[in-house]
Amino acid sequence: MVDKMSPEERIEKRKEECSVDTHSWISEKNICVQNIKTIEIFLKKPLVGSLAIALIAYFFAAFLYKIKGMPLEKSNKQKPYLGKYIKCGTIDVETLLFSDTPETGVVQQEAYDPVKANKYGKIFWPWLSEYLYPPKPNKDDDDILDGFYVFMLPFYLTLKWTTMLYYSSFCAIKNTFYKADHWGSLSEINLINKKLWLSDLFVVFLCIPILLSFVMPMLFVIILMIAIVIAPIRSIMWNFGKGSEFVRGPFPDPSKGDSEYRAWYVFKMFLSCTVFLIAQGAVSSIGIFMLHILWFASILMGSQETENDGLKTIIKTWANIIWDYKFIWAILAAMLWLNNFKSYLYGEEASNLGVNGGDGPLSFIKEDNQEMIIGVIGGAILILLMLQQSKYYGSLSNLKPKSRICGDDCSAEKGEGKDGKNKSKKCPNPTYDPTKYTTKIFGKEFKTGEKKAEFKEAMRSKLAGQKTDEKLAEEERIAYAKEEKAKSKIV
Repeated sequence: MVDKMSPEERIEKRKEECSVDTHSWISEKNICVQNIKTIEIFLKKPLVGSLAIALIAYFFAAFLYKIKGMPLEKSNKQKPYLGKYIKCGTIDVETLLFSDTPETGVVQQEAYDPVKANKYGKIFWPWLSEYLYPPKPNKDDDDILDGFYVFMLPFYLTLKWTTMLYYSSFCAIKNTFYKADHWGSLSEINLINKKLWLSDLFVVFLCIPILLSFVMPMLFVIILMIAIVIAPIRSIMWNFGKGSEFVRGPFPDPSKGDSEYRAWYVFKMFLSCTVFLIAQGAVSSIGIFMLHILWFASILMGSQETENDGLKTIIKTWANIIWDYKFIWAILAAMLWLNNFKSYLYGEEASNLGVNGGDGPLSFIKEDNQEMIIGVIGGAILILLMLQQSKYYGSLSNLKPKSRICGDDCSAEKGEGKDGKNKSKKCPNPTYDPTKYTTKIFGKEFKTGEKKAEFKEAMRSKLAGQKTDEKLAEEERIAYAKEEKAKSKIV
């Protein structure tokens, strides 16, 4: 609908909507500002702003600890021949932890290995439990899958894909800034250096806000679509993908006295299962929403860490990021206060302090210089505090932690972490063999490594032959040049 109101009418409408009790209308600027009392601007607003920033810092500290604790594995662990150099990267959770088919369970028994319970527990969303991720499906006396398990399959598939989405998102940040060199444990928190300070700066003030503001809301919408549409359809395809049999029993045989035709029976079953599973998907989406709330609470409490005190680590991380970036937090608090102070100057109580021509400590603030004064104060605060933050950064150590990429596993180091002058280095893969590479297409693996190696060898041989001809020609040219040079000297 096109707004046909004139500019004057819009201003008049905003003026009417401006509450006289809590706001004031500034005719010179045609704006509506909140009436802020003097005690609020100098006492209540700073306290509330500082508390809000402290809570935001705690929230970021919890997610920082979650990101740093994401498990990794060596790039050649599952396939020893993969990669010329060994790196720490994302775990292939679909292959390592989840089952190939729901008939054998949602996850493999590896997921419940007691030795790796703390490691794998950080991967699964919202947490690892046999109620959410059954390793084996229940069966009746006839060795047929339990009806409740089949009914809950869309929910289980949604959990599986949710785990993969969130794990890959968190690992993308960890692999970019920390890799296997820092895990955020209590023994490592105080070992701050310039590299780690910069990494935490980008993660805390850039990556986590983007993750919470844009990435996770988009993932949540995708997860709801999976729960309502994709998972039920996938369950139906699995349920009817058995040829002449359902998962829980065979089709009826009309030749054995069955009164209904096979095609009509299949159509009815397919239609009823579709309606049934989509309805179940809608119900499971509510469960997914509730689990998100519990998952956020578990991150804030650090309950994903079972071997160490997660909450204590988060509180220590919280204190550290406030201290390490204290001047940046102070800039944010000051800018927030200045925004409120600007509104206060337009209010009625500001005149009691001498604003706009009265007598008082703020009598130097006039109507025509308010914007300039706010800008000067904000700029001065920004420059002074950034200089202090730069000074603090310059006092940090240049030493880097010892790289763990070449270790036995990409996991957190036991005991006290230590700084050192060890620089990250490449670790050659002793079992590297590109001829064993395979490519999976539509569930089938093709030995693309052998073909690629043969193609490279053929191209190498061809280029080598061309280089030989070129080299001979070059040698002839050089010999001819030398001969001509010798003749010129004789002459």
